[in-house]
Amino acid sequence: MWLLVLVQRNTSPATLWTFTRLLLLCGLFSFAVTYSAVVFLKFGEFLTVGEKVATEDHVSVGYWSLVWNAFRVSFHDWGLLTGAAGIVLLLLRRLPRYAGAVLGGWLGVVVFFWAVEMLTALQVRYVYLLLPLVCIGAALLLDRLARHTMHGRAMAWAVLLFLVFNAALIWYPGTFDDNMMDMTALVR
Repeated sequence: MWLLVLVQRNTSPATLWTFTRLLLLCGLFSFAVTYSAVVFLKFGEFLTVGEKVATEDHVSVGYWSLVWNAFRVSFHDWGLLTGAAGIVLLLLRRLPRYAGAVLGGWLGVVVFFWAVEMLTALQVRYVYLLLPLVCIGAALLLDRLARHTMHGRAMAWAVLLFLVFNAALIWYPGTFDDNMMDMTALVR
């Protein structure tokens, strides 16, 4: 974001377009390098197995359930609700000139990698990329509740303490009692 602010203040629109095209080319190159091996493996499968692999259904109802459970384990239901509501608040705000592009790109990357997983059944860890955005969204919502509602400060603190307590309930047994937490979120 610092680079975008720096570029915004000191350059012309033509330079910004050149910079944007360069970023897109770098993204396409990274995508090609990252997924070319998988594409070649899939192509080899298509040649050897034929129609069975071509019509293979990777995304079953059980798979959707696994992905949803990964979100629930990663963020908890309250974290998902507060984060999603806060992201909506963020999208409704008047953002600085390039902040909307950063936010749109951030959400676009998450949606893109979610689609990659849904279409190819390749596990992509887009939840890690989504985590800071969910935290920002939850903070915005709790801040708005604290500032603009009658009992908002108490409600915001209650939700925050609940989320911290819930995270501690997962962390403590894994740290001191040698219990393993659910790994669903970590393999997504």
